[in-house]
Amino acid sequence: MQSVIKLLIIFFVFILSSCVFGPVKELKYQIEDSFDQSDDVINPEPLKDISNKIEPVLIWKVDTAENKLKNLKINLFEGTLSIPTPAGDIFLIDSNAGKIINIFEEKLKINAGIVRDNENFFFTDSEGFVNSIKIDKTYNWRSFVGEVYAIPLIVTNKIIVKLTDNTFIALNINDGSIIWKYKAPSSLLSIRSWGQMVYDDGVLYSGISSGKILALDVNKGSLIWETSYSEPKGTSEIDRANDTASTPVLSDIFIYVVSTKGDLAALNKTNGDVIWKRPFSSFYDLLSHGNSIISVHNSGSIYSFDKLTNTINWRNTDLSGRVPNISLIFNDILTVTDFEGYVHFFDINDGKNIARLKLGNSFFVDAAINENKQSIIFVNSDGAVSLIDMNIKNAQTQIESDQKNIRNDIEKNQLDKNDTETSIIDNLIFWD
Repeated sequence: MQSVIKLLIIFFVFILSSCVFGPVKELKYQIEDSFDQSDDVINPEPLKDISNKIEPVLIWKVDTAENKLKNLKINLFEGTLSIPTPAGDIFLIDSNAGKIINIFEEKLKINAGIVRDNENFFFTDSEGFVNSIKIDKTYNWRSFVGEVYAIPLIVTNKIIVKLTDNTFIALNINDGSIIWKYKAPSSLLSIRSWGQMVYDDGVLYSGISSGKILALDVNKGSLIWETSYSEPKGTSEIDRANDTASTPVLSDIFIYVVSTKGDLAALNKTNGDVIWKRPFSSFYDLLSHGNSIISVHNSGSIYSFDKLTNTINWRNTDLSGRVPNISLIFNDILTVTDFEGYVHFFDINDGKNIARLKLGNSFFVDAAINENKQSIIFVNSDGAVSLIDMNIKNAQTQIESDQKNIRNDIEKNQLDKNDTETSIIDNLIFWD
């Protein structure tokens, strides 16, 4: 009877501790991260010594033009990498061989990034125009829309742009004429963000200012729903500036979004109902992997959240204060860059740092997984374009080695256990 009571006590203590210490631990994380939410890199977190479990290898490196603007995104299309520069040029690079195919020296004043199809480039410029030019450099059309920082989105026969005042415009892809226009409410003070729009099954999704997100019918430009998932806080307009600077993530029936000063949330993508939300602030894009949502806090701490329960799977503070600005997921590896030119590789399952590679001395402007799915392309602000082979064979070998060691430990423990049991039996026989 006493043993049963002891088991019940242990069970209830475990339940209570999981209910109490979990929220307390997460509150501790919030307090720690709230002390460092700036781009101050005077005292970054010192890098810890690690032993690489994978060996990323530099395959090729090409120098383009210096690029200090963080919103100039690269484009990868059928083996050709297109890189716009602040000077208005476009470098075309063979993504596998690392050779410059062509350079558009047109002084195009590109202010965000470019998208393309088989025959044409589309981009916005600093004068407020959307441009379409052919691969042979002849102009198709040029249409004025206004100030744009987000990259245009190609949807069938349309080019869709999002203006800084939350106006959405769809242009005819053939002649640049306006098909529809939608104006969402805009706060007095907002961040000039380049958070991209996403499209799925006839619906356009986009974050807007004041902690809101909306869904538009892509054919009509009509509003399907608009939801406020993160209420602005504070008295001044500066304090209340709480935008959605990242790109929303679609996963099954959910859409995940995060605000710059407020909340991470999961919504029903059909009607915009908030499924859950939790305090969290980020300027960076969210990443989806299996049942997890990965995000970088404004302090530099990296988090993995459970998609359904919003609980924290793991948190890594190795890059606190190091301004991690580009991240992507390659198989089960999370790659994150920092302001000193390092690329950091983390195990997506537990958040442990498994490798590090230095690719220069400046921050990165963009990265993309190569179309062969075996390598990653990085572009830094000095204009260096690098292709990194992830050497997954080495990683698999390491994993198999680790698994073998675990099996050996289990077998050894079992042998030790058998020896102990034999010794006990011998002693019992002796005392008998």
